[in-house]
Amino acid sequence: MAKFVQIYENRVEKSILTFRGQDFTCTMVEDEDGGNIHSLEKALEFQIEKAFHDDENIEEICAIVEDIEIDGYSRLEQLEELENFE
Repeated sequence: MAKFVQIYENRVEKSILTFRGQDFTCTMVEDEDGGNIHSLEKALEFQIEKAFHDDENIEEICAIVEDIEIDGYSRLEQLEELENFE
């Protein structure tokens, strides 16, 4: 089952996507001057693409993962779509 969790703690945003039994993490932190935020890892869709590069549906899977990160309103629908590829 696909699962998406976001944790906000001490000015750090951590997103964890569980897909096909693997956890993929994207941690967003502020720059030292507090002006910008950046990720400590590559975006979730890039991590998924690397892990499952030989999957014939990888482009569609990555598009769904990208939408999960951006659009919180339809996350449940997107997770259900993602589960179809597990």
